[in-house]
Amino acid sequence: MIRIEIDRIKYHTIQDLLLDYDFIKYPTLKQIIFLDLNEAGHYYPYSTTQLWKFNSLYHIYKNLHIKNYKNTYFYNNDINLEHNHNQVKKLMQVNGSINVKNFPWYTVCRGFKRGEFVFKDVNKEIIYNVIFMCGEQRLNRLMILNELHEYDNFAYSNRNPRITDPFPITQLNFLADDNIQVNDIKTNSDVIAPNFVFRKGSWCTSIKKELTDRKDINILGDMPEEYYHSGIELVGESYTDKGCCLTEKILRPLFYKKPFIVMASRGYHTFLEEEGFYLYTELFDYSFDRGSFKVRFNSLMFQIKQILELPIEDLKTKIDSIQYKLDFNHELIKQKVKENNDKS
Repeated sequence: MIRIEIDRIKYHTIQDLLLDYDFIKYPTLKQIIFLDLNEAGHYYPYSTTQLWKFNSLYHIYKNLHIKNYKNTYFYNNDINLEHNHNQVKKLMQVNGSINVKNFPWYTVCRGFKRGEFVFKDVNKEIIYNVIFMCGEQRLNRLMILNELHEYDNFAYSNRNPRITDPFPITQLNFLADDNIQVNDIKTNSDVIAPNFVFRKGSWCTSIKKELTDRKDINILGDMPEEYYHSGIELVGESYTDKGCCLTEKILRPLFYKKPFIVMASRGYHTFLEEEGFYLYTELFDYSFDRGSFKVRFNSLMFQIKQILELPIEDLKTKIDSIQYKLDFNHELIKQKVKENNDKS
């Protein structure tokens, strides 16, 4: 058996990784296991972005000998892995199939083990109706900041702007199959866009913004002061295009009993509900969940703006009415972590 860990730190691209495993181009009786467990993967040619570093399934099929399909396994934490795998094969016109299996709780469990999750009451007096913690400069996160930054009761961070040559976004259109056109460039919502910026007057997504004066926030369990005084968390997951991945980001509101809604890929909230978690239907309409990126994004922004315009006392009353759901979800996430801990 040969285990191939798709190490995104050691290797610059998956092509570089596969140079070290050139033998897969030739028939072998050995079992080949690809472990790509920390991300949901990118799916070019299923995705429109050709320059992703780790288009795992695409390059595995390009390099793997057809006689090795039966004894090759690909493990990933994308909850939509089976669908995306079939789409990649269809678009590449691949006959036959490797074996794929998803581990949806892998990254959540790993984040819990690496973090400092000790339960405490983080729901104090509400000052901010919504909080959003933006890290890596993915296009969908910049779009969220552009829509919501002007609300005084919207607390947000913009921790890692990596702008080398700012290029203002003057045109953004939603295209078919979740594609997005930024100015004249066709891309998707997951793209890391260090040069594209939204600009309104003196405000720009190139400006770094931290929530507190603390410089060493451990996002795996720790929270800025504003989190204690926020009513709802808007979670920005890592993938909003094709792959749908639960990461450590969902731990925080589930564990600390904070109502939340997520900017993620199709089926994210449906998956949580199927896993036994309560959705906060008293606060949100989840009918967008299996829609296109355009549907998901527009619905989320519309609903978040409604919550930002809600008087704090009304928001508090709504949150108090779902305390039993928050308590239940807190216990269930602890159970999920315990049950899946050996897989992380």
